[in-house]
Amino acid sequence: MRTPKWDRERFGELLKEIGDRAHLDQGGLAELAGRSRSQINRWTRSENQPAYDAVARLATAITGRYPHLADLAREFMIAAGYQDGPPAQDATTSSGNAASDLVAQLRAQAAAQGKTLREVLEDGGAHPDELDPEAQARLDRLNEIFQMGMQEIVEATRRGRMTGEAEAS
Repeated sequence: MRTPKWDRERFGELLKEIGDRAHLDQGGLAELAGRSRSQINRWTRSENQPAYDAVARLATAITGRYPHLADLAREFMIAAGYQDGPPAQDATTSSGNAASDLVAQLRAQAAAQGKTLREVLEDGGAHPDELDPEAQARLDRLNEIFQMGMQEIVEATRRGRMTGEAEAS
């Protein structure tokens, strides 16, 4: 869903200014936005309005890595037409992945508040590791190993008791 509030000229100007002030070329901006360099080039030329999640991701990354550019990141969100947050969710805007949609909303909230994603999460009582799938996978694996170890101990104890009981008879 696109919004008529998109300010094409201002958007392109802000993207160039953010890149200049952060000393990032289009490749660097693309990496922060999770998009291709050619996509950033099109944005810089104001050829197409970017999706909300891409703008929110870039604004959040800029705010987190370059706090002195937080105001520009906020202006960037506004120029992109997303000053009121994400567009209403419908079948065409939802990624179909609730976790991705939530992260995009949190990124936008962080950008709108001039905060990092970590700060928004911590304000809400969450810890950023809760969103780190690798950390969660490691915890799940450790728990699995622990449970396997506990089962082996229980089984060895049972075998020892049974052996001891058999010998006592």
